[in-house]
Amino acid sequence: MSDLNLLETFYHHLGLGGEGISHRAPIPAFIYPLIELQSIMRLLVEDIDDFAVTIPMRKMTIGHLSKIASALPGMSFIISQTLSRWDHDRSIQHSDIKGVQGRDEYHLRSFADLGQYIAHFKSFAASIGLNNVSSSALGELYKRTGGNLASTMLHLCHPLYMRQWK
Repeated sequence: MSDLNLLETFYHHLGLGGEGISHRAPIPAFIYPLIELQSIMRLLVEDIDDFAVTIPMRKMTIGHLSKIASALPGMSFIISQTLSRWDHDRSIQHSDIKGVQGRDEYHLRSFADLGQYIAHFKSFAASIGLNNVSSSALGELYKRTGGNLASTMLHLCHPLYMRQWK
């Protein structure tokens, strides 16, 4: 899906296709009931950097996030962004996203290195009762996820993945 922008990717994940949609058109009214039927409460954008490679792409991505926020005021955003981009011009901040106020937004930074990653997740895994998560297993998970916090949380906490740690 690397050829899709954020809005097209959003529609694609809802099962609606999305290629060639108008960026200026509002979110269709049927999207809100569709999301309610599927019990979707959060929008996870893993590696938002992929949608904000250039300044124009960053502006378009902020516009798409703002459009989604306005159309779906109860939706929480979880946005993963690499640490190296956090303080640069292409980073996306909470205040950039327009729309209904009071929604939850979380920006997750990736870890600087493997040591920081393992130290954090050893402690986290123990706190949620995953006592069989070794440093070597976390090293493999780091390779698989590229150190991405959102992807790691998915691998540690999703019910289908959790079985491997028990």
